Amino acid sequence: MLTQDPERRRTLALLAGAPLFATVMSAARLQNPTRRIDHTYLKATSGLRRDLISYIERNWFSMDRAALELGLFTSYAWYENVDTNAEWDVLVVVGYASAQGFDDPAVQAAFAKIKAEHKEVPVAGKTLRNLGTIVRSDRLRPSPAAARSSS
Repeated sequence: MLTQDPERRRTLALLAGAPLFATVMSAARLQNPTRRIDHTYLKATSGLRRDLISYIERNWFSMDRAALELGLFTSYAWYENVDTNAEWDVLVVVGYASAQGFDDPAVQAAFAKIKAEHKEVPVAGKTLRNLGTIVRSDRLRPSPAAARSSS
């Protein structure tokens, strides 16, 4: 029996499409392997870690989804530090198809267009400037073994 609850129908539709989405994403990775990974470490303003994460999801990841669809990015994710006294609270990881990552002029140009179309979404009336700061960035190149295992 088909449920009448629209939220439940939407959830069921998403679950039914999950295997197809995973297959499509795996095929995309085969065509577009990760050649560079950037780590961005952020420290939240005291008491605002959840809001910082929400800001990243609503703003950075909104733009990152578009970059993923264009093939500029191969992945993006955030990780929360369980050590509340560490120098950073949130790590954002972005995979790039280009070996130059964001330094690639083509990536910069395409992302500038994405950013120009994005309307910043404050969280609790605050923007990144109020929610936290970037404390470190690392640029990484996957090992040849990692590149083989992802294809």
